[in-house]
Amino acid sequence: MLPCGAMPQHEIRTIQVVGGGLAGTAIAAGLARSGASVRLLYTATPRASEPIRWLPAPRVRARTLPPSVLVEESLPVDILLAGEHRVETTARIGLVDHTRLRAAWRSRARAAGVRFVECAPASGPVRAMGRTCGVRLTDGTTHRASLTIDATGTGVLLGALPGPWLPGGRVPSADREPVLFARLSPPPDRVQASWVGRAQLVLGLQGGLAWRCTPRAGGPVLVAVTAGPGAVRSRTEELLAPLVGSAAASAAATELRWLPCRRPLDGLAADGLLACGAAAGLLDTLLGCQIDALEKATDALIRSVPALTGERPPSTASLFDASRTVQRCVGGILAGRQLERRWLQTLSPAGRESMVLSGVLGPDAWAAAIDGRPLVPRNVRIRARRGQLPPSHHPALRKLRSDLDALRALHAHHPDAYDMFAIDDWQVRMESVFAPGGRGG
Repeated sequence: MLPCGAMPQHEIRTIQVVGGGLAGTAIAAGLARSGASVRLLYTATPRASEPIRWLPAPRVRARTLPPSVLVEESLPVDILLAGEHRVETTARIGLVDHTRLRAAWRSRARAAGVRFVECAPASGPVRAMGRTCGVRLTDGTTHRASLTIDATGTGVLLGALPGPWLPGGRVPSADREPVLFARLSPPPDRVQASWVGRAQLVLGLQGGLAWRCTPRAGGPVLVAVTAGPGAVRSRTEELLAPLVGSAAASAAATELRWLPCRRPLDGLAADGLLACGAAAGLLDTLLGCQIDALEKATDALIRSVPALTGERPPSTASLFDASRTVQRCVGGILAGRQLERRWLQTLSPAGRESMVLSGVLGPDAWAAAIDGRPLVPRNVRIRARRGQLPPSHHPALRKLRSDLDALRALHAHHPDAYDMFAIDDWQVRMESVFAPGGRGG
């Protein structure tokens, strides 16, 4: 068997994507359209266990997707507070069928020349001469390539990335989030009129967040609910009944997925390896795949194709442009989103209501989440409508805004060039925001 340093010439120009979800499929298709030789390794999902997932998307973005994947092109958005108190907003979003979207992107990838290989799940990276040269599967087989892209969603290859900020390539329980996706088909006379043809961000749950919607034509009630980072499965399942009623909850078709809710990785690349999608924390767990973030990451990789398919396997330095672009475009947004989400989880339903009514969250918080804008606007001051915001919330809100400003500044000033000293300094400052007891602790 040849070592990585003696990799056959045809393998030097091969990019291998591990994971057949939305992230892996979209990136494989984009790279293939740009002239790269791409192989996609995926594990078949039994039809009976296809995910029951529905993605919200910005209305403008929904109009660019294939019509076959849209459940609704445009739905009005409400915020639902405790006691079913509903705040109507001017925001509108699209609703996308996750399974159909993945199928559409797979068709595009095949048309672009991506080679699909059905195989066992990935178990770890293949390493030789200090670099990643492929992936090892659970059945013991290996697949080698000049560049392996981890789009597994679980990050099984991340142990090959250098740096003490990664816990061995595995996501600890405190940084995993159980998200319950449900699809209900109750009789039409039992679907509340306030659900039909609307998307609702539910902030009134004790210790949880959720969204639910029903297409304008009626039909299924679609729900996603989470009890937050580090929650146990049973706690998340308990939150379904208050959303849809006990009888409906017991009859609902559900799927619970453990999603990584850590911040986007400080370093996305190493010699022969790049992380993307959920494996790199590039998603919002409650809302599902961040389509805009995924497209920006794909664009960054496409611009790097000449460096990825040259005569030598790509190094950390040659992958730096893609990593830097992702950090500057979407890394700061999603890192801030993690801080905002953890902050929201700590508030009681009454506290969340105060935040909405005082204007801190604003009536269009859902649309901000979908569009990638901050949930907590920078131009809203604590003194605004001060009488509606309890004084006990002021210090926590000031700290959150300070942390968010620090994150935005860090990502906006990600090092311009591959300089290990500058990158190490950047990573240390990032850790100071997220470390327990630190700025973001």
